[in-house]
Amino acid sequence: MIEETNRKIEDTRQNYQATMEAALKSRYSDQSKSIEIFSEDPLGVEPPILDLLVLKKNPELKLTDDIGNFFKEYNIIENKGVNDDININDVFKTQAYAWFYMSAGRLVDEIPWEKVTITAIQFHFPMAAFARLKQMNCKIEELVPNAVWEVSGPPIAFPFRVINASNLGDDWAALKAVAPGATKETLLKVQQEL
Repeated sequence: MIEETNRKIEDTRQNYQATMEAALKSRYSDQSKSIEIFSEDPLGVEPPILDLLVLKKNPELKLTDDIGNFFKEYNIIENKGVNDDININDVFKTQAYAWFYMSAGRLVDEIPWEKVTITAIQFHFPMAAFARLKQMNCKIEELVPNAVWEVSGPPIAFPFRVINASNLGDDWAALKAVAPGATKETLLKVQQEL
């Protein structure tokens, strides 16, 4: 019974999709050399996957470190490798992932927008991303010298921070252990502490 109902729902959805596609193609038939219409165009070859998700179960919990002091209840983290820089596509992608995380398979407004943050962590100054964001008239506020920035204004939809992990304080030794130029002594110290 459930399988039959699901099949009917899928058949109806496909009929709506096919009808909409046909209507658009008909309406723009005189522009066929300039307009292409794709039905159910895949957004990528792999499903979207969050690098890291930090759920703060107690909303009253106040974290005081340079990363966690920003966290709300749902915190999406884009983690770049030591030789990777965040770029404008990463900025857009992480926001898209946040919207997708909030909406896919959930009740309406189950995860409220105002309870979500995005943090991008890398090991360099994000020169290219910041240059493009400034062109878009975003506000970039440096919160910790050469280590933590908050980015706001359209097209930024969520509270958004960028972290240069190389310049975080000593309380982030475990993260800094993989930064460019980290010594074997640093790695050993972190491993012993974990």
